[in-house]
Amino acid sequence: MKNIYIGMSLFNYSDKMQSEYLEKQLHSNVELKTFMPFRDTNEDELEGDNKTKIVYDEDIKRLDSKDLKMMVALYDGICKDEGISLEIGYAFGKGVPIFIINTDFIWYELSKEKYIFDPIIENMCSGYHHYYYINKEKDFFDSLVNSQNKAFSVAGRKIKALIDNVNPIRNIRPIDLDRIDVFIDFGGNKYEYQRELTNWLKKSLSEWGFKVEISQRFFKNNEQLISEKAKNDINNLLNADYFVFLGDEVEVNPGTAALLGLSKSLNKRNIIYESSELEIMGENGHKMKKNLMIDFSVDVITKSKQSTLDYLIRELEVQR
Repeated sequence: MKNIYIGMSLFNYSDKMQSEYLEKQLHSNVELKTFMPFRDTNEDELEGDNKTKIVYDEDIKRLDSKDLKMMVALYDGICKDEGISLEIGYAFGKGVPIFIINTDFIWYELSKEKYIFDPIIENMCSGYHHYYYINKEKDFFDSLVNSQNKAFSVAGRKIKALIDNVNPIRNIRPIDLDRIDVFIDFGGNKYEYQRELTNWLKKSLSEWGFKVEISQRFFKNNEQLISEKAKNDINNLLNADYFVFLGDEVEVNPGTAALLGLSKSLNKRNIIYESSELEIMGENGHKMKKNLMIDFSVDVITKSKQSTLDYLIRELEVQR
């Protein structure tokens, strides 16, 4: 039996129904045993204050399993789900092949380069299927259902071809780089405020003699291809002891979340800079800063750039 982890956004009825449709199509193409978060952790039956931690631990246990052959992710929307993104990075860190199914009509362009997912995600996945056309039927609902089934069916065949590959596992070893104390990824430095924060933090840490690298994948002032810059971001993380990332968005940037998953899989030290006092309320009075996969993967939350700097200096001075 082939064990497959299905990564999906599972917050509402339609998300959960889509996951069941996808699983049925996978079963028709591959002899497999699937794991579905929420359903297979009996989340709707769990009680108590530690409910979300139990769910997190069960998900990580499946991603850690030596029997896991592939992760399949349904990955839609402008804001790609930060929890799925983290799972993609974690699976990548364990050498598990990742196949992504995308059924929205969105893609991106930067410096005339086109990409469907964050460049970090594109570097991590082993394959994907992008299908968003609606096959015309008399009834529009039937058109949607049949189109979705077609997308999942084709994806199932591609997944079978990939999983039958003798050695689909990717090599995640870093390239030969000097050891880095801290790697900082504030959303890939897409926005000016992110660049200002990372440059300040890098300069301040460098003055203490620490080696720091910052993410570069969304910098336009560089002739290097986006995919190559993303690959450098991954390698810098692999060579770093500490990973610092930004949580000051509605959701953590998908590439950043994937890097967090990779960092967590390798037992690195993870710090989120999250300056908001807002908390997300869930069942049983559970409070979260972010998606539970993000929350339980971080070691420290800092509330300002100064407290981030102070924490890192204290930590790194001890190791000298």
